[in-house]
Amino acid sequence: MEGHIYGEELRPNIAARLLIVFPETRRPDRRAIFDAVARSEQFLVSHDPGEPMERDGNTGAWLELLMDGLTFDCMGLQPGPPMQRAEPRHVFQIGNRNFAACEAIALTPGPHLAGAENTVPVVRTIVSLAFQLCEHLEDAIAVQWEPSACLIGNNYFKEVSERWLEGGPFPALGLSGIAVAENGLLRSDGLAFFTGQELELSEQLSADRVSASQLMVRLIDRLVMWGRVQETSEVAGGDGGPLLLTPSVDGKTVSVRLK
Repeated sequence: MEGHIYGEELRPNIAARLLIVFPETRRPDRRAIFDAVARSEQFLVSHDPGEPMERDGNTGAWLELLMDGLTFDCMGLQPGPPMQRAEPRHVFQIGNRNFAACEAIALTPGPHLAGAENTVPVVRTIVSLAFQLCEHLEDAIAVQWEPSACLIGNNYFKEVSERWLEGGPFPALGLSGIAVAENGLLRSDGLAFFTGQELELSEQLSADRVSASQLMVRLIDRLVMWGRVQETSEVAGGDGGPLLLTPSVDGKTVSVRLK
């Protein structure tokens, strides 16, 4: 199966925003970010406005961070207001902590990355940057990936992101989620950020929720790398036999069934 480049008009209008969550009043200030830079030595502060100012519609303390040649805005720092968080649709290993009163800072791609926010290299770099901040900001307790509204416990985030950054599988349960559609079928939530399409398993494949979830994770990993499904394609499905992936008429959903 070949990968494809999809057009700008097919990319969802969702910001590539990653939030790092802290207990109330424990968000870092600019100085804490500089300290994290010194301890990490993996990224730099490429611009410091020196005082709170407006950036992308948000007024507050922020810094521009540089990693692997790409810049990201780090916003929501003390003493300014925290970044607003969407209600999470998927949660992963957050324990019993109440996140209602928690506060967040945000990482977003810099202006020079406009139009490339949905690409794997940019997402890998923002995840790598978040990993470094979570390692060196001791009060960080979770990460929230806004395109799929996934709230991820700090330890789980570091585990799955480090595995991906070292060449392992895409963190499908973290940078995307799995939902049950109104028709009872299992459906991906967040893959469309990368490909413009969500996966939906057939009734037969959705019946065993455990096996279906494992299959969904494998398919998300493949399609993040391959790209958009343009026509019916056959892929290996493991023990259950080959699978057929068929795009819908509007191109927004890929139905998966046994051949």
